[in-house]
Amino acid sequence: MTGPTNLTAGANFNLTIQALDPFGNLVSGYQGTIDFTSSDTKAVLPGTYTFIPSDNGSHIFTGLLLETAGNQTVSANDLSGINGNTVISVSPGAASNFNLTVPVSASKGDPFTASVAALDQFGNAATGYRGTIAFSSSDATATLPANYLFTAADVGTHTFVNAIILSTVGPQTVKVADMSNGSLQTTQSLNVTPDVPLSAGPRTIRIFRSVTPLVVASVIDGDDNETGSHLSAVVDWGDGTTSTGVIVLVAHNPTTFDVLGNHSYLHRGVYPVTVTIIDSQGSQAVVHSTASFFPRSFSY
Repeated sequence: MTGPTNLTAGANFNLTIQALDPFGNLVSGYQGTIDFTSSDTKAVLPGTYTFIPSDNGSHIFTGLLLETAGNQTVSANDLSGINGNTVISVSPGAASNFNLTVPVSASKGDPFTASVAALDQFGNAATGYRGTIAFSSSDATATLPANYLFTAADVGTHTFVNAIILSTVGPQTVKVADMSNGSLQTTQSLNVTPDVPLSAGPRTIRIFRSVTPLVVASVIDGDDNETGSHLSAVVDWGDGTTSTGVIVLVAHNPTTFDVLGNHSYLHRGVYPVTVTIIDSQGSQAVVHSTASFFPRSFSY
């Protein structure tokens, strides 16, 4: 088999098939029947062919086509078991469309991640794409990524992590378009749901030292993919002082957080601790915990 070693997806090419003896000599009288197969399931290949005397053991097949990027094999198989093959490196074509990946739903005010892939006409990642893209949305109050210029390191795909925030409840769209080629664009729909109310639980705190990092409350936010950056907390320690709580994600649980606080009590005793947790959309949860401060030498 003689043909190209490199080509672009979708480019037509020819293959020359020669029947050879074990020593590489052309068998001019070969009149066998062959068919073609390829590792590319989208390949356009010749139909079954029977060599005729005028071929003199060699025939050119035209109009073959490979669509899938990567190293692809094309094989010719004689029905008696003789075969030959060639490997062709297929490069993706120019970008002809985008694939925009966003979640099917997002909570109002919560950031989410979007991925943009530039694809050629056959669905291969257009690794050579170097265009600049811009985002837009049906939500006039949306927070969107800045215009972005694709680089070689992107190899055709770029992910914008927690870069989009939609604030209008209901069906919305996010659109991405090449800034210099208006036909290169795509739009995805998603549903924006109301902010999920916070739910929180108290903790019973026993303190043996004057300053200790304390877990003063736990809070659950049913919104997906939260990092805790949207939450804030204020701790009223029950002795006339307040401080800001620190929000910490609970390991292996993407919707549960601990509220931590540091405090020094001047007198031993039991104190009512009130923790107020607020998210970026205004949802609020109030937790009443109890802190008991006694030195270790004190028995209770």
